[in-house]
This record gives sequence, structure tokens and C-alpha cells, in this order.
Amino acid sequence: MLKSEHEAGFSLVELLVTALIAVVVLGMAGEALINLTTASSRAGSVSASVGSVSQAVALISRDLRSTDVLDATSPSGFTAEVYEDGGTTEKVVWSLSAGNLTRQAGANP
Repeated sequence: MLKSEHEAGFSLVELLVTALIAVVVLGMAGEALINLTTASSRAGSVSASVGSVSQAVALISRDLRSTDVLDATSPSGFTAEVYEDGGTTEKVVWSLSAGNLTRQAGANP
């Protein structure tokens, strides 16, 4: 259908189709933004976990390098006599329980 010279603008059908396309595109963009936010949150959580594991490995490594006596008879941990500054030793107990790794140090850990 041809428009005459005095008819200008868009028809109602054209406006509705344009609005529908805009809603679909905005919906897809919103979903992408939500997915990006969720992925970023997960990445931050994984990064924090990796940092905690790295710190624990460094502590265990330090204790093992400076150990005089090591008792690793327990399947859930080990006990070590670790040299401290000044030539003294300290009893350190590492244990794993319910997914939590703990380090207890002192005279009677």
C-alpha cells in the first residue's frame, strides 16, 4: 500500500513490531548482564578459596621444612615438632575434620 504525500510517519503495526524487537533485544541484554554478574561472583569465590588453600599449603610447607619429629600415623592429620627461632621446638598438630583444616600450636595443642 502506497502512502500519499500528506501521510507521514509510521503505522501502528510498524511501531508494534519495533517495540517487540526492542523488548526482545533488551531482554537478551539483561539476561547476559545477570549471567555475567553471577559468573563474576563465582570467580571471586573461587579466587578466595584458592588464596586460602595457597596460604594453608605455605604454612604446612614451612612446618614440614622446619620439623624435627613428624608423627603422621593419623589418616586425618599429623603432629610435628617444629623448630622455632632461638632453637626451641613447638608441637604443632594439623588436622582435617569435616572439610576444615586446622593448625594448633603450643605446649598442648
